[in-house]
Formats: sequence, structure tokens, C-alpha cells
Amino acid sequence: MSTNDSKDTKVTPTATATAVSTDNNKTTTSLSPAAAVGCKEEIEKLKSQIIEQQHQIDAKMTPQQWLEKKMPGCIALNENDTFERDDFPEYVRQWIRENWIKVNDKDGGTWEEPQYHRSKEDWFKAASAIYAASYGHRGDH
Repeated sequence: MSTNDSKDTKVTPTATATAVSTDNNKTTTSLSPAAAVGCKEEIEKLKSQIIEQQHQIDAKMTPQQWLEKKMPGCIALNENDTFERDDFPEYVRQWIRENWIKVNDKDGGTWEEPQYHRSKEDWFKAASAIYAASYGHRGDH
């Protein structure tokens, strides 16, 4: 059974284990099937509590903080794959849709962080100008 103190979760064993001696002075522990089921259920409860606590922590972060913590350095993402796979909260999804630049509609859309998107555009313009100056305006045609 679980009991909650102020911030800590304590687990009290619900079943006893049997110690069995084996070779090389090692000891193994075995549980009866009923005890094993009880432990598995307790583990699942604890997992659920941890997930819920993490969702509460996530909800207190701004979208920018959430992205920096969960996806550091993320500058582009695909909506259908990334949002679902990485369990983006809805408020972060909405913030991306409102603040990032959608560059295509493939698989729900590819979104780019604005500064990254502008730097790509600037690079492309500079490369195009260099190309045009080098190859587009030859006087020998």
C-alpha cells in the first residue's frame, strides 16, 4: 500500500519474499504469484503517480521552458510525428502553431523556429546572389 507524506511517497510491502540460497554464495528472492501480482499493481500505481506529478510540473512551465527542457535545441519539427511521439502538451502545440513558421503541410505541417527560418532564408538569398553573380550574368553569351 502507498501512503503519501508531504512530498515523499513511501511503499509498504504487501507480501513477503522467500530467500533462496544458490551457488557461489548468491541469494535470490522469489515471490509467490499472488505477491508478484500485488507488487506489479503497486508499481503501476507508482508509475501513474509519477506521470501525474510530471504533468503537473509541465503545466507550470511556459511553452518555451517546456521545449527547452524536453527538446533542447529544437528548431524544426513535424506536427503529426513529433507532437504525438514526444507527448507535447496542447498548450505547447498551440504556441508553436501561433509563433513558429509553417513551411509545408506534409504530415500535418513542418514548423520552424522563426530565427532559424529567417537564417535559412538569408542564407538562400545570399547563395542565390552569389550564383547569379557568378553564373547568371556572363558577358560571353
